[in-house]
Amino acid sequence: MTLRIRAFDHAPESEDWRRQRALFDRVLGPEIGALRDRALRWVTLGNPVDLDEPRRYVVDDGGTIVASLGRMPVRFSVRGEPMLMRYSHDLLVDPAYRGQKLAQRLVSEVAERSDSPVGGLWMNAPSYAIHLRCGWRGMPPARSQMRVLDAAAFLGRRMAPGLARLAAAPARGLLAIASPDAWGSGPAGYEVSEEGEPGVDADALWSEVAPRLGVAAVRDAAYLRWRFVEAPHAQYTLLQVRREGALRGHAALRLPLPEAPDSSAVIVDLLACPSEPRAITALARAALALARARGATSLMAFTTLPPFRRALARLGFLRAPRPQTFVLSNLENSTHARAIADASSWYLTFTDSDGDMWTGAQPPERI
Repeated sequence: MTLRIRAFDHAPESEDWRRQRALFDRVLGPEIGALRDRALRWVTLGNPVDLDEPRRYVVDDGGTIVASLGRMPVRFSVRGEPMLMRYSHDLLVDPAYRGQKLAQRLVSEVAERSDSPVGGLWMNAPSYAIHLRCGWRGMPPARSQMRVLDAAAFLGRRMAPGLARLAAAPARGLLAIASPDAWGSGPAGYEVSEEGEPGVDADALWSEVAPRLGVAAVRDAAYLRWRFVEAPHAQYTLLQVRREGALRGHAALRLPLPEAPDSSAVIVDLLACPSEPRAITALARAALALARARGATSLMAFTTLPPFRRALARLGFLRAPRPQTFVLSNLENSTHARAIADASSWYLTFTDSDGDMWTGAQPPERI
């Protein structure tokens, strides 16, 4: 058995797509494999950061792909200055080949072949441990925020039905679960609506906001269209908030499907000027109303910016127990090394990971 690590040929008609699909089918099953293949083509070929470089590395055994790891280029802004990063994502090893440290070899390959900082965000525990063993720097974990909307249903998924019913009433009071409208009107002068495709005003907002965010992935109209309009499996509701007609913020919301109303809704991304947390309040109130109308048991949100976190806390969002892990490598040669190494300078949301990108293309136990 001769194993070699090589770059994945991501040309649309490349034979490597068939080989990668075969790996998905062996590990995840043909049904999920088909969904995963479609999502991977979107992630790899649809990315608006279109560089002439390998976007995945694989372990090849005589023409069979037995392990693979993606490398996704992402445009960043560091206090308004452009920077390129690459994300390690979608690590998969054929069970028949495990125990040979193939995952570690791929993780090291992604770092060694990249001439920019590389990162990995919100990964599962095994992947996180592998990246740490390969010398990637573990950044201080952050935590999302959660607003419970239906105490009985929410607790029912976490404890026996009888105990859930008993705990629901006191939990309602403890968590102050009420419609946001019961707390009075929203911020004066801010109007929230659902939007279609992001346009030039999203570009203008990003240009205004980027210098004030520290380290942040570019959220211009091209990125928003790719990430939330063209996604092959997940459905997103895009919200925009305006003041005197001008766009002041936007959010991407993933709501429960009609066939699964008793699940969580997620604010996957949100953006506004750091000095304007009232825009976040207006967006969150609208998201709460939509999540409640769709029958969600809770609404999850994640942002690292303190003014935005305080705005969510005032609406009853509590800190979630599960930490969001975050690793970095290749900082030494970057002109922005000091800023990148400071976790407090990062602006992050759930969209800053590839994890949400696989929604609808995961095995049932991982959804």
